[in-house]
Amino acid sequence: MPSYYVETERPDFWQLARNSQGDYLDPRGPLNCQTHTASRLVMRANEGKRPAATTGVWPPTGAAIRAYTGDNSGGVNHSQVSVVARTKYDTILSVRYGLPFDDFIDLVEETRGAGLSIWYKRIRDSPFRGSTTFYQNHEIFIGGVDRERGVFTDVVDPLADGRYPGLFKGPGNYPIALLRMAAGDLNVASQAGDYVRLGTGLCYAIVTQPTGSPPSAPVVPPSSGIRPEEKIPVNVLESRTVNALLTQPVQRVRLDAGVVVYKTLDKRYPLDKVGATPVRVPLTGYPGTGWRTVVITTSKGFTDGVKRTVEAYVDKDDAELL
Repeated sequence: MPSYYVETERPDFWQLARNSQGDYLDPRGPLNCQTHTASRLVMRANEGKRPAATTGVWPPTGAAIRAYTGDNSGGVNHSQVSVVARTKYDTILSVRYGLPFDDFIDLVEETRGAGLSIWYKRIRDSPFRGSTTFYQNHEIFIGGVDRERGVFTDVVDPLADGRYPGLFKGPGNYPIALLRMAAGDLNVASQAGDYVRLGTGLCYAIVTQPTGSPPSAPVVPPSSGIRPEEKIPVNVLESRTVNALLTQPVQRVRLDAGVVVYKTLDKRYPLDKVGATPVRVPLTGYPGTGWRTVVITTSKGFTDGVKRTVEAYVDKDDAELL
């Protein structure tokens, strides 16, 4: 097993941790599994060392990351916390929607760790439960993998604080098979109250940079001639992921001529525009209200002019389900 930095446990690991008066340490704790997991990712990505360009609270906490998103309703998503990691902690976290689970295992092994979205009912009904009542979408941190034992290692479920008998106390080692099923059960319905299962063998994840590489993207000097918006990273897909999207029966959408796709979940950073002919492209996620994640091939946003297959965002009204 490779050795890697393991963060010392703190009370703010746990989204439901309370102070001596019985109040949540994180006032929005019950909704903040995503941001508590993101704080683990930032710490692991930097091996516990504060990046020089950090402007956020250090060590990062789930409450602080949630505040930096500026989103005060419901939960948040991978795209929102990846923006906070980049802008507040100079740390790149790569978002992967519709990722084959076997590729996810490889990424956990090759990087400094990952966050995984799951349907919690599978965990609730196992010895690893952090709640006996909650069963819906949830986010957990995964630090490593031991293939021989068939487990993910150093897993932090923000609910699993052992707050009363019968609940698991993390961190722990979780069976790969259990999390594979929980990831496939993830609810990807776009309408509240509906349930649409992601599908066995797929997952939504957010991952750190590969081991041995810097946790942040290189800074482009102003003299390079690259426009500031081009510094926003584009999520380039690995060939295995592209092949899976092209061969598996994934949902597709139609983008009409002139539709613009974007790098981020706003309309500040256009990436490319559909030409005169409508296109049909894979739909890989529902990252936020009013948005869809799609897969396109483009050379825009890359200084070498080489076409790459990437994930990008499109206004939901411009993406016609097929």
